[in-house]
Amino acid sequence: MILLDGFGIIASDLVPPGTVAIMLHGGDVKVVPAENLRATVKQLGADKIEGLSMAPSDFEKVEAVIERRKKAAKSSEE
Repeated sequence: MILLDGFGIIASDLVPPGTVAIMLHGGDVKVVPAENLRATVKQLGADKIEGLSMAPSDFEKVEAVIERRKKAAKSSEE
């Protein structure tokens, strides 16, 4: 599990590639295309969201982006 903007994100074989499952407080789940994630979070309100889940292949892409950002941040500090 990784954290992105305060949300826990996990990989799940139950989520179709290219989509994100948004777990809401109370047990509801909303599945949206990944490109609509930011707008959907704004519409729902971050306080109503418990976590996010994405397909393993998409999760690996997110991890790679985060690692690149960490490396860039470290190299700019040096």
